[in-house]
Amino acid sequence: MTQPLVKIGQRSIAVSAVVVSTLNLLGKVLGMVKTLVIAWVFGASGVVDAFMVAYMLPTVLPTIFKSMITTAFVPQFMRSLSQNQHRVHWRGANTLFTFSCLLAIGFAAVLALFPGALVTAVAPGLPEKTFQLATSLTRIMATGAFILGVNAVLTAIAYARQRFVFASLESVVVNSFVIAGCLVFVPIYGVVALALSVVAGFAAQTVILVASNWGLLCRAVRPAFDWRHEDFRGPLRHMFPLVVGSVGALALGIVDQIFASYLDAGSIAVLGYATTLALVPMEVFGHAIRTTFYPALSKNHADGNR
Repeated sequence: MTQPLVKIGQRSIAVSAVVVSTLNLLGKVLGMVKTLVIAWVFGASGVVDAFMVAYMLPTVLPTIFKSMITTAFVPQFMRSLSQNQHRVHWRGANTLFTFSCLLAIGFAAVLALFPGALVTAVAPGLPEKTFQLATSLTRIMATGAFILGVNAVLTAIAYARQRFVFASLESVVVNSFVIAGCLVFVPIYGVVALALSVVAGFAAQTVILVASNWGLLCRAVRPAFDWRHEDFRGPLRHMFPLVVGSVGALALGIVDQIFASYLDAGSIAVLGYATTLALVPMEVFGHAIRTTFYPALSKNHADGNR
């Protein structure tokens, strides 16, 4: 009986991978539509440069952190699940979640208090008018950094529970909000409406993740500060090597943007458009495979099932 069960599990994972790939592809299609809509409304202009810089600052670090916390948390979660007869010791996991939320709060506060310094660091060549707009938009979207930090925790929980669909809706939801905001509100309120649409999209994804994990959140997730717990220290040890690669990728993107900021108005926008297209294959298919197979592989490793 064991072999058929294994095959069924593999088939289920493969189906999940296809579903997640489809959602990722839909999200990327909407992302390209979003890019076309923004280009249609604003063109490749200094306004879009300001928006791109302001969008990058609150999102790039939380997005990388979400990947790291998910990659580090899932194996430890599965190991605890296996060793404790399907009962997870949540105190260590809750400490990791509390730590993540505190980091998100701190990062959002830095964005809100020092937007000018951050914009100067990542796009020093912006003209004064574009710089001031980027600073204002960064302050508006600072709330989004905190929301993304919360979403990182909720996404890690969803992945560990193999609820991939809800976690994979993020790009679909956010891009839909941005497209709607660009078409409906931007003609009235300008680029500020675009920034608010991004934050609203992040908040909508939070609602989806909370609703999909509501029972577990009420039952098990609490603030905790048990810094010595192995379920906190274990993922933290795994996260440090991931920081090296993530910082390298982040630095490469920032250096590209620094050079683009010294070029003609709209250069950062063009760079953003090109990057979106270039990353489509990896983010659609590679992300889906990693997302769906990783928890099952972690569970088998924890069970000693080679």
